[in-house]
Amino acid sequence: MKKVFLSMAALALVLASCSKEEVPGTNPDEVTNAVAIRIGQTVKGLETKAPVVDGSKVEATVLMHDAASNADWSKFSAVYLNTVNNNSFDDDSKRATVSTGTFTATTGSTGNTVTLAPALYYQVSGSDNSFLAAVAPKGSLDGQTVKMAKVDGEQDVMYAPTVDFGAKPASGGATAHNLEFTHKTTQLIFKMKMIKSTGTGEWGGTATLKSISLVDAQLPEAVNFTNGTVSWTTAAPFAIPGTGNWTIGTTAAQAGNAVMVKAGGVKVNVEINGGGKTYTYNDVVVNKESTTTPLVAVDGSSHIITLSVTEPDKASSATEIKATATVTDWVAGDKGSADLK
Repeated sequence: MKKVFLSMAALALVLASCSKEEVPGTNPDEVTNAVAIRIGQTVKGLETKAPVVDGSKVEATVLMHDAASNADWSKFSAVYLNTVNNNSFDDDSKRATVSTGTFTATTGSTGNTVTLAPALYYQVSGSDNSFLAAVAPKGSLDGQTVKMAKVDGEQDVMYAPTVDFGAKPASGGATAHNLEFTHKTTQLIFKMKMIKSTGTGEWGGTATLKSISLVDAQLPEAVNFTNGTVSWTTAAPFAIPGTGNWTIGTTAAQAGNAVMVKAGGVKVNVEINGGGKTYTYNDVVVNKESTTTPLVAVDGSSHIITLSVTEPDKASSATEIKATATVTDWVAGDKGSADLK
């Protein structure tokens, strides 16, 4: 027991002697020879049912590098901690260039403050400008990309392009600059309803949704923070989360979770249980509303796709499923409709 006590005491002394900034995820005490960078943010298209809406809490990976005039991310060097010696930086290489920015999303022109951990600082010496870019949600750094911690189709991936924050102020505190985030995926929200038979129906007026799946979906894996280019998974079937054993009512209601995927055409497979039998509808194409033109989902747009299934009459073996698509914006998108047989 005595040995344990001595070891813990020694550890306490070591920790006490370390700079606060040597602990990952913390901000340092005021650094006497450096000026902290101040960041605000805005997000385009938060007026609707996107996962990130006005007032949502967001964590982003924020990257910084210095250059004389134009950003040159090829010279970026990842530094994750501020190494402070007696409340000062020994040189510029001791400043963090990678940080986690936490903020409350807003569409306001002023922008809410982004809290950085660790803090980011202007150059201690020299007159280079500081350039910042960001990717949300936060992820791990791999070269010039931020890799997503989760690849599940439910991540609202956003990118804020490079902003010139200027050089270290000659005097006083720094002026805040905004990072403007934009959505890098299209959002799909599925709704479903049943049209009951007008006579004696095969299903007794009740049916259950077993699954909705996209035929060829691609999910965001990583974002290049220098230009916003997204790396996607290989196209493959993707089941909409939360649709299993869902009772289909006569009023359209959301079936499953909203998903964020690569923009493009929308084709689905649907499986329904009615009257003890399983009905499968494959390769259903969603068209624009009132046309036979396929709906093309757009980056930054939230598309509501309503699937309507008609209960067959008991005397008939024919079952019809219909789909209509309307669009609720992140930004304005096409409306759509389709008859699926």
